[in-house]
Amino acid sequence: MIMDRLHTILEGLTTALLGAFMYAFSISDSYWMLLSPKFQPLTATAGFLLFVTGAAMTTRKPPRNVRRWGALCAMLAFLALACWAVLGPESAFAPDPPKKHTPMSLELPEPGEGFEPRLTLNDKEYVRISTPELFALIEGTNKEYPREIAMRGMVARSPDLDKRGMIAVFRVNVFCCLADAVAPGFLVSVDDPDKYPQGSWVRVAGEVVESAESHANGEISLPGMLMSFVSLNHEIRGHDVRIIDPPDMPFTFEVRDKEPFAY
Repeated sequence: MIMDRLHTILEGLTTALLGAFMYAFSISDSYWMLLSPKFQPLTATAGFLLFVTGAAMTTRKPPRNVRRWGALCAMLAFLALACWAVLGPESAFAPDPPKKHTPMSLELPEPGEGFEPRLTLNDKEYVRISTPELFALIEGTNKEYPREIAMRGMVARSPDLDKRGMIAVFRVNVFCCLADAVAPGFLVSVDDPDKYPQGSWVRVAGEVVESAESHANGEISLPGMLMSFVSLNHEIRGHDVRIIDPPDMPFTFEVRDKEPFAY
């Protein structure tokens, strides 16, 4: 009897502590480092409910048979969901995304006050767009993409690219959490690659052109990223490439398919 009561209290406290951690994490400044900020309200709500549930669990007296049946039902539900995730028609572990899947946002919030969707340099307009957005438009859909663009990203270099007068520019995109983060990028032609150190941030204003030869995805990558890749058949002809300070938010969390882009 004492062990059953102790088990109930420990179970409730564990659940309450998990809820408290989730709530505290959701309102911390570190949340975006691991999860997309769009999930903050969901995490906070789930954490609060878990805390309340855990507190209530410490006062209950579950009959042993009910507890056994509850555990069995929970295990069966878990196995059913796991099988669905692996074997279902839109498996979470499928090698390729479903054909009807699109990473684009459908309803877009307006950008913040003072944001200009286009950059004007030397009487020429460049569409502000993030590297993941441009990559998705070119490689992932059949939609029109802007030819004159301005984008920001991190520099990666290699001896081969230096010989060709090019640098690679990447931007990390997070859909759910850092575990599924990817860093799409483009090769950018510049006057002197030595002006752009490895790991520096640049703002690129230039023209999207088809590559004279297909680029191999393995030839350059962003250090520290499990998945980084460059566009196979398109590159940027740099008109104005300059080093900038890293943005306050180095990652992107949404991919838009029309102006104004998230940039």
